[in-house]
Amino acid sequence: FLLNFDKDCVIKKNKKRTCQAPECMIIIRVQEHKRYESPGDGDIYRDDILFGRYRVICFLGRGALGEVYLVEHLKLKTVRALKCIDKRRDPPATAGREADILKNLRHPSIPIIYDIEENEESVFIVEDYIKGVSIQSLISQNRHFTVKETVRLVLQLCGILQYLHDNGVYH
Repeated sequence: FLLNFDKDCVIKKNKKRTCQAPECMIIIRVQEHKRYESPGDGDIYRDDILFGRYRVICFLGRGALGEVYLVEHLKLKTVRALKCIDKRRDPPATAGREADILKNLRHPSIPIIYDIEENEESVFIVEDYIKGVSIQSLISQNRHFTVKETVRLVLQLCGILQYLHDNGVYH
């Protein structure tokens, strides 16, 4: 999940910049030739059409288990996040379990699951794109928080955890 920390992105000189899409509010890594590394059977490129219905807009980030891309649903003209989870790093059952848990939850900081696809090497989860930046990205920029900001973030986290516990989800 993402916390809504509404600050403008900083343009870095070390090959990082904000995404060209107006929906993007986070920093992405610019890769040569518009190519993004993917965990699956090849590379994912900007403007690629995935599963016949999603156009890749940009690379959003990378986590321990895979990558996340901003995509547009071609018919609905809606923007979504597409998680590409590498089966070699995470068993497919875990990705399926994540989707199964999230499908019934409705909270502003928890993405709604819209679709799930799979190939031999990856599981792809299409979910809500929640604008904001992660605490991890702010900390990696050596961002220091004021007491007021810290209290606001901790209260958001407590609200999310309370919602999850109220709905039988324990982490």
